[in-house]
Amino acid sequence: MNMNFYYILSNNNLSFLDYYIHMRRATQLKGIVPAATNTVNTQFILLEKGSIAQDGKEMTCLALVADATASVHFQMWGSECKTFEPGNIIHLADGIFSYQKNNLVLRAGKRGKAEKVG
Repeated sequence: MNMNFYYILSNNNLSFLDYYIHMRRATQLKGIVPAATNTVNTQFILLEKGSIAQDGKEMTCLALVADATASVHFQMWGSECKTFEPGNIIHLADGIFSYQKNNLVLRAGKRGKAEKVG
């Protein structure tokens, strides 16, 4: 099930996302830079979710997420792969934005937390 950015705009989900970004003082995606620490606090909407793959003992899934400023890839692990669906608004606390297999990805990591807020 592919959803595009225009569909999301037409359903007013983006204004809902903007409200949450403002209220929670989350960093906009365009302001995130690669780092080795878990300091990313942001919110975004899940646009597309790739297929679930097995990476060792864990399930992984790569998704395309966006806010009003940019889009990035979001790496999901374990139960996150089945919990989040396109159209969900996700709040990421203490996440990490770094290289993984030569690609920049945003992810919760071991210390971070991703939760569905809308």
